[in-house]
Amino acid sequence: MAGARSGRRHRELARRAGGELTRGEAQTLTRVVKFGPVRASALAELLDSDRSTTSRQVDVLVRGGFVERSVDPTDGRAHLLRATRRGRRLADGIRAQWAGLMSEVLADWPAEKVDRLADLLAEFGEALGHAPEE
Repeated sequence: MAGARSGRRHRELARRAGGELTRGEAQTLTRVVKFGPVRASALAELLDSDRSTTSRQVDVLVRGGFVERSVDPTDGRAHLLRATRRGRRLADGIRAQWAGLMSEVLADWPAEKVDRLADLLAEFGEALGHAPEE
Protein backbone atom coordinates (compact mmCIF):
# COMPACT_ATOMS: atom_id res chain seq x y z
CA MET A 1 0.00 0.00 0.00
CA ALA A 2 2.98 2.30 0.51
CA GLY A 3 3.49 2.47 -3.26
CA ALA A 4 -0.08 3.68 -3.75
CA ARG A 5 0.37 6.33 -1.06
CA SER A 6 3.66 7.64 -2.44
CA GLY A 7 3.49 11.38 -2.96
CA ARG A 8 6.11 11.09 -5.68
CA ARG A 9 4.00 8.58 -7.61
CA HIS A 10 0.92 10.79 -7.31
CA ARG A 11 2.83 13.81 -8.59
CA GLU A 12 4.24 11.82 -11.51
CA LEU A 13 0.84 10.48 -12.55
CA ALA A 14 -0.69 13.96 -12.27
CA ARG A 15 2.19 15.34 -14.37
CA ARG A 16 1.59 12.71 -17.05
CA ALA A 17 -2.09 13.68 -17.02
CA GLY A 18 -1.21 17.33 -17.60
CA GLY A 19 -0.99 18.88 -14.13
CA GLU A 20 1.53 19.50 -11.39
CA LEU A 21 -0.45 18.49 -8.29
CA THR A 22 0.48 16.95 -4.99
CA ARG A 23 -1.43 13.91 -3.76
CA GLY A 24 -3.57 16.13 -1.52
CA GLU A 25 -4.35 18.59 -4.31
CA ALA A 26 -5.30 15.75 -6.65
CA GLN A 27 -7.59 14.26 -4.00
CA THR A 28 -9.16 17.66 -3.43
CA LEU A 29 -9.74 18.07 -7.15
CA THR A 30 -11.36 14.65 -7.49
CA ARG A 31 -13.76 15.44 -4.62
CA VAL A 32 -14.72 18.76 -6.22
CA VAL A 33 -15.33 16.96 -9.52
CA LYS A 34 -17.43 14.30 -7.83
CA PHE A 35 -19.38 16.41 -5.32
CA GLY A 36 -19.29 19.96 -6.69
CA PRO A 37 -20.51 22.53 -6.60
CA VAL A 38 -19.56 22.27 -2.94
CA ARG A 39 -18.77 24.66 -0.09
CA ALA A 40 -15.22 24.62 1.25
CA SER A 41 -16.44 23.49 4.69
CA ALA A 42 -18.26 20.51 3.19
CA LEU A 43 -15.22 19.73 1.04
CA ALA A 44 -12.96 19.67 4.11
CA GLU A 45 -15.37 17.23 5.72
CA LEU A 46 -15.41 15.02 2.61
CA LEU A 47 -11.61 14.99 2.68
CA ASP A 48 -11.51 14.41 6.44
CA SER A 49 -9.18 17.37 6.57
CA ASP A 50 -9.03 20.67 8.41
CA ARG A 51 -10.34 23.76 6.67
CA SER A 52 -6.97 25.53 6.49
CA THR A 53 -5.33 22.62 4.65
CA THR A 54 -8.29 22.32 2.29
CA SER A 55 -8.24 26.08 1.71
CA ARG A 56 -4.56 26.00 0.70
CA GLN A 57 -5.18 23.10 -1.68
CA VAL A 58 -8.19 24.85 -3.21
CA ASP A 59 -6.14 28.03 -3.68
CA VAL A 60 -3.58 26.04 -5.70
CA LEU A 61 -6.35 24.50 -7.80
CA VAL A 62 -7.99 27.89 -8.43
CA ARG A 63 -4.66 29.47 -9.45
CA GLY A 64 -4.07 26.54 -11.81
CA GLY A 65 -7.47 27.00 -13.45
CA PHE A 66 -8.75 23.60 -12.26
CA VAL A 67 -11.40 24.88 -9.83
CA GLU A 68 -13.45 28.06 -9.73
CA ARG A 69 -15.26 29.82 -6.91
CA SER A 70 -18.70 31.35 -7.26
CA VAL A 71 -21.04 33.03 -4.82
CA ASP A 72 -23.50 30.61 -3.24
CA PRO A 73 -26.93 31.77 -4.48
CA THR A 74 -28.53 30.59 -1.21
CA ASP A 75 -26.05 32.52 0.97
CA GLY A 76 -24.18 35.42 -0.59
CA ARG A 77 -21.53 35.25 2.15
CA ALA A 78 -20.40 31.76 1.12
CA HIS A 79 -18.73 30.41 -2.00
CA LEU A 80 -19.24 27.25 -3.99
CA LEU A 81 -16.37 25.37 -5.57
CA ARG A 82 -16.74 23.66 -8.92
CA ALA A 83 -14.32 22.02 -11.26
CA THR A 84 -13.59 23.79 -14.51
CA ARG A 85 -13.49 21.87 -17.77
CA ARG A 86 -9.71 21.84 -17.40
CA GLY A 87 -10.04 20.43 -13.89
CA ARG A 88 -12.42 17.67 -15.01
CA ARG A 89 -10.05 16.74 -17.82
CA LEU A 90 -7.14 16.57 -15.40
CA ALA A 91 -9.11 14.46 -12.90
CA ASP A 92 -10.11 12.10 -15.73
CA GLY A 93 -6.49 11.97 -16.88
CA ILE A 94 -5.21 11.16 -13.40
CA ARG A 95 -7.81 8.40 -13.06
CA ALA A 96 -6.75 7.02 -16.46
CA GLN A 97 -3.09 7.12 -15.40
CA TRP A 98 -3.91 5.12 -12.26
CA ALA A 99 -5.95 2.63 -14.27
CA GLY A 100 -3.05 2.21 -16.69
CA LEU A 101 -0.62 1.68 -13.86
CA MET A 102 -2.89 -0.94 -12.26
CA SER A 103 -3.27 -2.72 -15.60
CA GLU A 104 0.48 -2.70 -16.09
CA VAL A 105 1.15 -4.08 -12.61
CA LEU A 106 -1.49 -6.80 -12.96
CA ALA A 107 -0.69 -7.73 -16.56
CA ASP A 108 1.49 -10.69 -15.61
CA TRP A 109 -0.75 -11.93 -12.82
CA PRO A 110 -2.82 -15.05 -13.54
CA ALA A 111 -6.58 -14.42 -13.76
CA GLU A 112 -7.32 -16.41 -10.60
CA LYS A 113 -4.89 -14.25 -8.62
CA VAL A 114 -6.52 -11.05 -9.94
CA ASP A 115 -9.95 -12.47 -9.07
CA ARG A 116 -8.74 -13.32 -5.56
CA LEU A 117 -7.36 -9.79 -5.15
CA ALA A 118 -10.67 -8.29 -6.28
CA ASP A 119 -12.59 -10.47 -3.83
CA LEU A 120 -10.26 -9.59 -0.96
CA LEU A 121 -10.44 -5.87 -1.73
CA ALA A 122 -14.24 -6.03 -1.83
CA GLU A 123 -14.25 -7.87 1.50
CA PHE A 124 -11.80 -5.35 2.95
CA GLY A 125 -13.96 -2.43 1.77
CA GLU A 126 -17.05 -4.03 3.29
CA ALA A 127 -15.23 -4.51 6.60
CA LEU A 128 -14.07 -0.88 6.62
CA GLY A 129 -17.65 0.20 6.07
CA HIS A 130 -18.68 -1.60 9.23
CA ALA A 131 -15.70 -0.64 11.38
CA PRO A 132 -16.38 1.72 14.29
CA GLU A 133 -15.33 5.31 13.59
CA GLU A 134 -13.95 5.94 17.06
